[in-house]
Amino acid sequence: MENYINALIEKGYTQEEITVNDKSMHITINGIKTEVQINSRTLKPRRLKIGYGNSIEDLEKLKELAELEFGDEFIRLDSKYGLIEIKKTDISYFDQLIDMVDNIDFEVEKPAGSSKALKVGVLFEGTVFKNTKERGASIGGKMSKMVCEASGMDRDEMLPEYYTDSGEIDGVEIDPITEEVISIYECQSGIHKGQYLDELHLNKALGKYLYDSKIIKTVRKVVILAGGYSDESLNIINERSKELLSRENPIEIVLLVTRRDSDKISIERINFKNS
Repeated sequence: MENYINALIEKGYTQEEITVNDKSMHITINGIKTEVQINSRTLKPRRLKIGYGNSIEDLEKLKELAELEFGDEFIRLDSKYGLIEIKKTDISYFDQLIDMVDNIDFEVEKPAGSSKALKVGVLFEGTVFKNTKERGASIGGKMSKMVCEASGMDRDEMLPEYYTDSGEIDGVEIDPITEEVISIYECQSGIHKGQYLDELHLNKALGKYLYDSKIIKTVRKVVILAGGYSDESLNIINERSKELLSRENPIEIVLLVTRRDSDKISIERINFKNS
């Protein structure tokens, strides 16, 4: 299942939007429940499904799209349960299915309770960053410049996609003399859609990556970029900041957020500390 979850995250969806249980992994996109069914015995994907509760008119339209995308021999409309089965499970087909559902060209009559309201910040669509996603926000020159200016990191000393024993950090700043890591930078997936900081990226930045055996010895700053921050996340970050600043070698947390004025994207530092 991890490959399927990662495929969604790479497309800008968040852990909060994804539901995983012992029988399926699903997400609702444009009012359409999109699912990977799991074999409970082998724990392997069995088939892909879309629908569940959509109107028969919308299911017919979705069936036509799915047949064009995958071939009609692989598609079955189950009007009894209100869903469409796609008899393919390879990750590449799931990737195609997500793109298909994400780009439907008709308005879906959303089933009751199907949409989950999520707070989002500014969108990149309609700006020079319209084709930029998490990777571009991590290593792209134009956005990297804004990130460094807002956070105080030295752009000339930044290394993107920095591999450690604890995983791949979006970016690090190194000391120009010792070449040791002095800042770590984490960008929220879905930044182009204004996604708020989720639990996964919060834990990566202030847990998994920060406490890597090499990083923790030299790091002085943790920089996070997101479309916004929930009150719960800010409360956690505020308390963690107090702990990290009280260390013998203090570590500063810097929170950055994307802003938009007309068709211009900017990055600002926010004050998250409670009095």
